[in-house]
Amino acid sequence: VALGEVLSTSKVPSLHSVCLHWKGNQSFRSLCKGFSRGSIAPPVLLDIYFLLAEEGEASVGVTRFAEVVREGKLSGLRKVSVEHGQLSRADGAALGEALTHSQAALNCLEEIYMKDQTPDGTAAFLSGLSRGPGSLPALQSLKFDNFYPNGIQSAQSLSAQSLSALVSGGRVPSLKDLKVKLGGIGQEGMQAFAAALGSPHVSALRRLDVLIWREGREVGMFCAALSSGHLR
Repeated sequence: VALGEVLSTSKVPSLHSVCLHWKGNQSFRSLCKGFSRGSIAPPVLLDIYFLLAEEGEASVGVTRFAEVVREGKLSGLRKVSVEHGQLSRADGAALGEALTHSQAALNCLEEIYMKDQTPDGTAAFLSGLSRGPGSLPALQSLKFDNFYPNGIQSAQSLSAQSLSALVSGGRVPSLKDLKVKLGGIGQEGMQAFAAALGSPHVSALRRLDVLIWREGREVGMFCAALSSGHLR
């Protein structure tokens, strides 16, 4: 609690950048309680690396973090990284919704990275991210090392559709670096992903890292999207 309060109440005015690697358990909940006593806002920028704890225990920290973000207490958030554990559907949805909540005001958020998450957790996160009314105007890097090559097609397809809605809706206009694995995405999912790449709102994209496990119509749709003329 004390550390969160110190960081959020300008007790160290010379500090402009904070990077925290923290296990998402009860102690992280306490840290977030400290955050809620003030706010971390520009010019102070915050990078959070979630090291997810055991199932059940992890939910405690993620839930409280999402609440603090929704309250607008972390408008200086610059990076969110989730790794070394797996988000549940509920936690994924809560975290995604928080980042695009109307009061979150995450105008400094530049990077989202998720590693080794389940298809269901990833789908819930992206669905929540696309549902929120807010935009992420500074987001430059969106990387998912967790679209399983043999994942459940319905979850993979939902992830692609949510990502497409986010990009096509102009919600991430500064996106430059996108990394996804599209194994098991299915034709419907690939259509959605291709629609995102064919959107005029994707013109800032400079790096695209995609792994496709199947050939055929899916690859054809992907190629057509790349030649749409919006990637300049």
